[in-house]
Amino acid sequence: MISFLNYTTRIIVILLLLIISFASCSDEFDLFRDEISLIDDYEEVALVYSNINIYDTLHYVRVGRGFAVENFTEYATNLDSLYFDPNEITVNTYVIKVHEMQNNTIIEADTLAVYKCHDTIIDIQNSGQIGSTQLPIYYFVEKRLSNFGFDDTYLGVEVITSKKKTYSHTKMVDGAKFELSQYAATFPIENNTFDVWLVPPLHSQRLLVKMYCQYFEVKITNGRLDTVYYTFDVDITDDTYLNEIEEEKVVTYRNNTSIFYNALARDIIENGDTVNTIFRKMHKLYFKSQASNRDLMQASTILNFNGIGFNDMPIYYSNIHNGLGFFSSYGVSGTRKFYYSQRTVNTVIDLYGQKYLFSGE
Repeated sequence: MISFLNYTTRIIVILLLLIISFASCSDEFDLFRDEISLIDDYEEVALVYSNINIYDTLHYVRVGRGFAVENFTEYATNLDSLYFDPNEITVNTYVIKVHEMQNNTIIEADTLAVYKCHDTIIDIQNSGQIGSTQLPIYYFVEKRLSNFGFDDTYLGVEVITSKKKTYSHTKMVDGAKFELSQYAATFPIENNTFDVWLVPPLHSQRLLVKMYCQYFEVKITNGRLDTVYYTFDVDITDDTYLNEIEEEKVVTYRNNTSIFYNALARDIIENGDTVNTIFRKMHKLYFKSQASNRDLMQASTILNFNGIGFNDMPIYYSNIHNGLGFFSSYGVSGTRKFYYSQRTVNTVIDLYGQKYLFSGE
C-alpha cells in the first residue's frame, strides 16, 4: 500500500511539473493570468503616450504604469506606483523605411536610425488633480527627422521592462504647403470672403489651419509713449478625412471675413488696454498648419484619455502593443508674415475707427 502511494505521488508530481512547464509557454495561459491578475493588489501595464512633431528638436515619450487597486488615491499619489524605475526599463525610438506591411503589421523594413531615450523630470501644472506635479519623462534629440522623408517612413517606439516589451509604430507626415499669390493679403475680397489655398500632405488624415493676426496699441504709460503688440488667431479649417491623402493637390478654403472682424473686436475687449490707448494700428498676419497622421486623428476623437488606472470606461483607441496609450506624429508648416492690404486697413477703420481708435498707416 505504501509503495502504491509513493508511486501515485511521484506520478502526480510529474504531471504537475508537466502542466506548469506547458502553461508557462502557452499564450492562452498568459492571457488567463492577465485576466485574473486584475483582482490582485497591483498589476504592471505600460502606458505609453507620445505625439511627435517631426520639426522639433527635442522629442518626448511619456511612459507610465497602470494598476488595479481598491485604494486608487494611495497609488495615484505614489510615484513608485505611477512610473517605472528608470534603471529598470529601456525606452528606444527609431526611424524605419517600410517595404511591406500587412494588416498594420510590418513584414519587411529597413532601420534608418535608433535613439536611446534618456530620462528626466519636468514640472507640470496639477490643476487640483490627484497625483504629483513631478512628471518623469523620456526624451531624445534629433532636429532632422524630416530629412528621412515621408515615403513609407515610420517612427517606432519600444519600452522594455523585466516582464514584457511594449511597442508601436506610426507614419511620419509632412506639414501642409501653402499656395500664396502676390495678392494673398488683399482680403476682404468679393462678397466679404477671403481664400486660403494649400496642399494637404500625403498620408495625413486631419488638417488644422489657423490665421494669426497682429495689431499694436500706442498708449501712455507713466507719462511716456509705449507700444504693445497683440496677436490673436482665427480658425480657418479643422478637417478630418475618412481616408489618407493619396494625391497632392491644391484645396481652397473660403471663409467669411466676419470671423476675422469678430475675433479682432473680441481680442481688443479681452486683452487690449481700453483705458490708456491713444490709437491702434493693424500690423501683420500669417498662417500656420498642423497635419496629423491616422493615429493622431483617431486619438483626437477620444473624450478623455488621461486616466492612469483601470476603470469601467472602454479604451476608445490605442495603437500600443502589450500596453495602452497612443503613439503618433504630425507635421507643421507656416507662411511668412505680411502686411494687411490697405483695403483691409480701411475696412477696420470704418468699423472700429471711432469705437476702438483704429487709424490708418
